[in-house]
Amino acid sequence: MARRILAFIALLMFAGIAYGQCNSGVCKVDVTVTGPCTEASNIHVQYDPLIVDSPNNIEWTIQTPGYVWVPLPNGITSLPTPQFTPHATGNNKKYMVHDDHSPPIPKDYKYDVHLQTEDGKACAVKDPIIRNG
Repeated sequence: MARRILAFIALLMFAGIAYGQCNSGVCKVDVTVTGPCTEASNIHVQYDPLIVDSPNNIEWTIQTPGYVWVPLPNGITSLPTPQFTPHATGNNKKYMVHDDHSPPIPKDYKYDVHLQTEDGKACAVKDPIIRNG
């Protein structure tokens, strides 16, 4: 039985599905830029899809120097309100949204990530997924 569980976890990891990144009411997600941000393929969101199993805050952190979030409420867009509510974090490297996880049926939500350079130049838009399951 333990082998089956480990095999299932390995399969999820191999398929690019991260599970279990939400702890203590917060899901932490790293965002990196690996080339010119004018190409969406150079913007990487650590978990795509991000699996959320209960109400949680989701906190995205930019790990690459030289980039910041587009100001609140436009850093993360295309999520339905009032289920998803953006919150200020106090700096331009973190962006937080509360997911109230309703309705309680599994559903995917495509969202848009809006970054800019520290001098205000817009980056391409990245469109990962939040999976409420």
